[in-house]
Amino acid sequence: MTKQKTARKAKHQTTLFIDEETKKLVEAKARQQHMSVSAVAQILLRNYAIGKLEIDFQGARRDENGFTKQASAKLDKIIKDSKNPKNLSPAFDDIDDAIEYLHQ
Repeated sequence: MTKQKTARKAKHQTTLFIDEETKKLVEAKARQQHMSVSAVAQILLRNYAIGKLEIDFQGARRDENGFTKQASAKLDKIIKDSKNPKNLSPAFDDIDDAIEYLHQ
């Protein structure tokens, strides 16, 4: 039999500050699921970092389409610019004409 090496990721200790009520709630729920609070924190932080968990931050006001005021203004400018005839290319009948136009 050959021994298999188990690759372990290096762990780094950090401190998280939470209120006492949240701590008790997390400990109780984690205990029910046979997990440690540390494991729960690792899962949450990892999922947040890779985009599986989004946090709805109420500080940024968003319009009915979900855009911030700045993003909405930027999109409005892009749409306006796209309708300007100087930003439009003509229609082409074949690929050679399109390529020639791009090289101008």
